[in-house]
Amino acid sequence: MTPRIFCSELSRNRGEQIFGTAPRADAWLLIEHPGAWSPKGFPDDRLSLPIRRNIEALARFLGAKKLMIRHRRRGEVLRMFMVRSSEQAPSVSMLAFGAYEDLLCYAPEDLVARARPYDRPLFLVCTHGKHDKCCAKFGFSVYCALHDALPEDTWECSHVGGDRFAANLVCFPEGLYYGHVSRAASLAAAAEHAAGRIVLESYRGRCCYSRPAQIAEYVIRRETGLNGIDDLRLLNSAELSPGEWRVVFVEQAVARIHEVDFRLRKSSGKHLLTCHAAELGSVLQYIPMRYEVKG
Repeated sequence: MTPRIFCSELSRNRGEQIFGTAPRADAWLLIEHPGAWSPKGFPDDRLSLPIRRNIEALARFLGAKKLMIRHRRRGEVLRMFMVRSSEQAPSVSMLAFGAYEDLLCYAPEDLVARARPYDRPLFLVCTHGKHDKCCAKFGFSVYCALHDALPEDTWECSHVGGDRFAANLVCFPEGLYYGHVSRAASLAAAAEHAAGRIVLESYRGRCCYSRPAQIAEYVIRRETGLNGIDDLRLLNSAELSPGEWRVVFVEQAVARIHEVDFRLRKSSGKHLLTCHAAELGSVLQYIPMRYEVKG
């Protein structure tokens, strides 16, 4: 019998670098969608065409990435969260509605106006097993552990990007991505997030940054021990030559400048990047060149 292959296990076993892998996004539209999810992204193709078009129009208005979310404790209303995961002043607003058809009564700008500020964190664990089996195998137990500890704040979500990094955890409003998290690691990440800190060990990156900026942020935090979410602000990111980058952050408390130079290159070996991949693919790796602190 051919053994079952899980892309997340393969990624962990080869010690793949997971930092610098968070998908780039400044805004998110999270819509509660109980029940089974199709393999598709969102809007789920089980929803009616008018509702899907309405959700797409709202996402375009917000410039947002869309995710389905669901909660173990189904309430009498459905909830929609609109997230701004910007570097400064990230925020969440929430709108409750009775049925998806209710959304058809409003234009996108009216839905945004009706949403109210939401001051609690959101912890999303990808459990979208019909998209990739690793998300169910590794994600669901992490979701259960985190939900038991933080039931109000923990949600299952659809595909967040990076099947081979399952279990994946995303912390909002900042949009911090963690990968290959265990049950214990998810609890630690949530606790540190509540204290305004980042856990570097399983950190994939912050979604408001480009891939080069995420890599540089990781390098600076690793070298300095800075773990406060707001310790660093991005100043500049520039490609000096093809594949060679310089990224500059400022350390806010002391106005110290951190410059990181590195190269990006594809791995020489090829790997199974998702469980359903038909072909093997390369992964990007970073090669350090220079790290300098000024001031």
